[in-house]
Amino acid sequence: QGEERNPDEVNADILLLEPAEKWGEALLRYDALLARDQTLGFARAGRARVVPRAQLARRLEALLGNPARLSAPEVRREATRLLAEAGNVQGDAPVLRAQADELRSTLQIYEQPVLAVLQSDGATLVSVQRVGNFGAFTRRELQLRPGRYVAIGSRPGFRDVRREFTITPGAGGMIIEVRCTEAIS
Repeated sequence: QGEERNPDEVNADILLLEPAEKWGEALLRYDALLARDQTLGFARAGRARVVPRAQLARRLEALLGNPARLSAPEVRREATRLLAEAGNVQGDAPVLRAQADELRSTLQIYEQPVLAVLQSDGATLVSVQRVGNFGAFTRRELQLRPGRYVAIGSRPGFRDVRREFTITPGAGGMIIEVRCTEAIS
């Protein structure tokens, strides 16, 4: 059988998790204590203290674990809000500050426009969703932030075309062909 530990030792263990910024683990421990006894003021206060930090750390880690999500404008806005929230954290939090610094650097990479070249036949009308209508041309250079885009080509008497493409950070010079070539009979 497992050895029963002194409740003061258990409490001290939990309190060590907070300065180590192990928010998720501290939250689990507080929840386990409260599951046994809802009246523990120590556990209720600790849970209230760690919940906001645990949520912030989890959300930062989710973005850092999948930075490609930053290609979506709404995710970049969320990242900016998270950075503001992290900046408002009181006290010493080196792990949190490191996460915020890493996210800030990654976000800057995703904010940098990248050169994309659209090529067409001079007769196809070309538009790029969420960017604009460009009319007919043979070559057009665009500066686009990393993300997913759809170019649409239309031409009277021809089947419309859709070209989906993804701009990745630092991968400039991508060429996207948009030409309506299939005649409608």
